[in-house]
Amino acid sequence: MNQISNKNLVLKTVFGTPSSQKMIDAGLFIARLFMAFVFIRPGISHALEPEKLGQGVQMMTGFAPSIATNLALLLGIGEIIAGILIAIGLITRISAAFQIFILIGAQMMFGFDYSKGPAVWKDPGLLGLAIVFLVYGPGRFSVDYLIVRSK
Repeated sequence: MNQISNKNLVLKTVFGTPSSQKMIDAGLFIARLFMAFVFIRPGISHALEPEKLGQGVQMMTGFAPSIATNLALLLGIGEIIAGILIAIGLITRISAAFQIFILIGAQMMFGFDYSKGPAVWKDPGLLGLAIVFLVYGPGRFSVDYLIVRSK
């Protein structure tokens, strides 16, 4: 009898779903922090040196250099803000929708060729994660949860 219960425990641990909502919320929290880092870091680069990204935008769109550079600056600022909002879990679904827009744009910019571009291989995974946040929200360890709970 003991062997059967040990076997069931192993199977449940390996193949089962998390047994508590706290584990799920902790996983969402950790995923939010990592996703925030992935957006904030390049966002700072884009905001500090918008000319670099602006050149790519200009080549892809044919916009004038000043428009492309300003668009790159706005994109960088948006990445920073969305990253911070995802990290703290504030208006998470809207921030995730913005990130989905950015990720699809990056995929289109590099033509879905995962052998080129600045770490474009990560974008499909991040897109999936952003969709998870859009559908499920931020979890309990977030400002969104505190706001809803206080109402």
